[in-house]
Amino acid sequence: MRCKKCDYDNDDGASMCVGCGAYLSAADLGDTGPPVSEYAASALLLALVSPLLAGMSALVALPLGVVALVQIRRSRGALRGTGRAVAAIIISVIVIAATLAVAVQLEALPVPWACEDCQPPETGMLPMTPDTLARPCGEVPSHALPRMRC
Repeated sequence: MRCKKCDYDNDDGASMCVGCGAYLSAADLGDTGPPVSEYAASALLLALVSPLLAGMSALVALPLGVVALVQIRRSRGALRGTGRAVAAIIISVIVIAATLAVAVQLEALPVPWACEDCQPPETGMLPMTPDTLARPCGEVPSHALPRMRC
């Protein structure tokens, strides 16, 4: 293997150049370094697809990302993927927060039918019949008004 600094031909597998003493890079040695944590890679994948699944996979990606961080730190350099695990945690928190915000907004919407005697049409809207359209404002029957939650 040739040194990039001094062009000395070193033995295969050497980590330092005999000619100049420079460290030979991992790319020169053909070594890619420690493996990426499978938990970190899985957590990032789940976090990235969670917006498509209404945030459901973010509920798995968040704890999986935390487990990946703990695993990587305990490995003392034998595993890598800290950036992937942190990205998975951040994306999961954002998706979960956005999903909860949307759920709260949907919960605040009024329920369209006030009494059990009325059967709502499939559209969920107030029926547009000649009877309801002909009434002046304020004369709509109470059972046709939307029910508001307190």
